[in-house]
Amino acid sequence: MRRDELEAMLMQYSKLIELNYLSPINMSTVLCRRSALHAALGNYEASLQDAEVAIGLQPKMTNAHFRKGVALASVGAFPDACVALRRGLEVDASCAHLRHALQVAMDHLHHAPKMG
Repeated sequence: MRRDELEAMLMQYSKLIELNYLSPINMSTVLCRRSALHAALGNYEASLQDAEVAIGLQPKMTNAHFRKGVALASVGAFPDACVALRRGLEVDASCAHLRHALQVAMDHLHHAPKMG
């Protein structure tokens, strides 16, 4: 998708969220989708915020944990990303997306330059 298309979708999701009439599960789904759009646009802090709100609304939504982990990994916070992804796996240990993302984050964590 082109950047302008992503931004248009982001605006539509934002308008829907602002209306604040969705049930918690529907709101968390919309927040996860907006989180994905933010990440696609490189807005990782906004992506993280949406994922965290979605988790607050629906703690068992694995996609929200995935989105949080991806946002954290995207800013180089690999230890926190691993924690977020593991929390998602506590909800659903069979989720292939979470398992793959955790492996990628752990690989980055183990290959990161050592500080000090």
